[in-house]
Amino acid sequence: MESSYITKMLIGILTNNEESRDNLLVAVKIIHDFELNVMGKSKEDYYECVFESKVSSIKTIDRIWRKVQEVHPKLRGKEWTLRQVQAGIISIETIIAKTQLKLF
Repeated sequence: MESSYITKMLIGILTNNEESRDNLLVAVKIIHDFELNVMGKSKEDYYECVFESKVSSIKTIDRIWRKVQEVHPKLRGKEWTLRQVQAGIISIETIIAKTQLKLF
């Protein structure tokens, strides 16, 4: 599957569905439902399509989901900063420094 349409879909999903900003699986479900529909497959065929790589890889969707949120701050969820801290991308000291009042 091509990743450019996934990027466009994810921008739309993250814009219109706030839950998908913190829950990757919501975005995966919407994309996989779309792909199944395009292929004319039913939900009963889902596992077959996943294991035969007929639908987009969850890893690919995950990677693009994270990149879209990195590039478009308005599409980040409430847990985005926490995920960055846990991954070691942002230090907790940086967050404290941004939220602390400057007295002097």
